Amino acid sequence: MTLRLIFMIDGFGSDYLDSGVTPFLSHLFKESGGEMVGALWPTVTNVNNAAIACAAPPAVTGITGNSTIDPDTGADRYMDAAHMLNAPTLLKTWSEAGRRVGLLSAKSKTLRLLGTGLEYLATGQEPPAELVDAVGAPPNIYSSEINIWLVHCLAWLIAHRPDLDTFYVHTTDYPMHMWAPGEDGSNEHLRQLDAAIRDVVNVVPDAEVLLTADHGMNAKTRALDLGRILTARGVTQASALSVEKDGYVGHHRDLGGAAWVWVDEAQRDRAADIISSLDGVELVLPRAEAAAKFLLDPTRMGDLAIFADRRTVLGELATETEDLAPGYRSHGSAHEAEVPLFRWNVSGPKPQQGSPMNWHLLLPFVDDHAR
Repeated sequence: MTLRLIFMIDGFGSDYLDSGVTPFLSHLFKESGGEMVGALWPTVTNVNNAAIACAAPPAVTGITGNSTIDPDTGADRYMDAAHMLNAPTLLKTWSEAGRRVGLLSAKSKTLRLLGTGLEYLATGQEPPAELVDAVGAPPNIYSSEINIWLVHCLAWLIAHRPDLDTFYVHTTDYPMHMWAPGEDGSNEHLRQLDAAIRDVVNVVPDAEVLLTADHGMNAKTRALDLGRILTARGVTQASALSVEKDGYVGHHRDLGGAAWVWVDEAQRDRAADIISSLDGVELVLPRAEAAAKFLLDPTRMGDLAIFADRRTVLGELATETEDLAPGYRSHGSAHEAEVPLFRWNVSGPKPQQGSPMNWHLLLPFVDDHAR
């Protein structure tokens, strides 16, 4: 079988590719006819990772955020378990059809969500002993070095595990949270990542290479706690949840550019009016309208969908609002949607299913599972 390498470069917005420090990826992008496409909203990892791996939007996968609120308990819970997927991943389908699939990720949450039924699993938090022996202990997940380590692990597995013929590699966006395109830290990270991927692909020049991202990144200057704001204005028993919340607070403090609000019907219009009036909120949509417009599963959303502007994030704070420290960067809003998508050595026509989106990456293989 043809070796298949899928890279989901977390946080790799179009401006990072355009920054001029990834000559190999830029070459592949140009030569393969790559295009800038839209990530799915909310622009958070679990939504887009599930959609890419399943080649289907959140209305099908059921993953509408990094977190949601359990309707039975009222407690928020992470959406990072395989049983929460309403559709099988193509990785699992390929494995059942005869491919042998490896999943490599910086974070263990990726394995919990996408790793069921695969032959090989490795993360920076749970590294197999053979990779530690061969490549070294993984760097801290709150580092740029962890991404280089992952690609070195991929190189070792290609050389020493010929039984594996498919790899899904999911990096961390920690460097993008830390540095804007063009900053020294970003440039060094991208140069090293570009060189590491180049070295892998040059060894296996006939491999299918597919690459996209889950979201971009922007600097943010203020944060809003919608729950506190509603309570202070007399809206009772409303719950607000940042769709970004995933527990990796070193990246973003669980603050993101989108949120759900649950509020009883009698207070819903008033809550929507209050939130819509806030400086930093661009749009408030009712559940059904947001689900239809953004291909979401309405059973896993709040009553209201909240869209922050480019410079604002939403989440839990000690006060109603907070001015963020310089250098804070996050995502989740509609302003982090532009990402690259390209396929190298992939035969067959590009899918023509509406506007180009990042979840189209694997659509050429939906009906050709074991090729």
